[in-house]
Amino acid sequence: MSSGISREDWLKALEDANVPTENDQGAVTVQEFADMLGLTRWMAGYNLRKLLSQGRAVRTHKRAMDTGGRCKTHVAYRLVEPEAKRKTA
Repeated sequence: MSSGISREDWLKALEDANVPTENDQGAVTVQEFADMLGLTRWMAGYNLRKLLSQGRAVRTHKRAMDTGGRCKTHVAYRLVEPEAKRKTA
C-alpha cells in the first residue's frame, strides 16, 4: 500500500528537521573543510569539533568514491541554523 509520499519527501523532511541522513552530500569532510579554508587537516578537525561542541554543527556521513572506484562512507559535518533568540519582556 502506497501513501503517495516519496522517499525524497521523507529525506527533505529529515533535512528540514536537522536530522542527519545516511548520505548527507551537503556536509563536508575534515579534508574538504581544510582544503576550503586553507587549513591543515589537524586544525580543520579541531575547528569542526569546536563547532560540534557548541551546537553549531552536526556530525553526519556522506558517500564518496575512493581512488579504487569503491563507494566509501566518510564522517562529515554540516552546519545547523542557530536558534532565534527569544525576546524577554
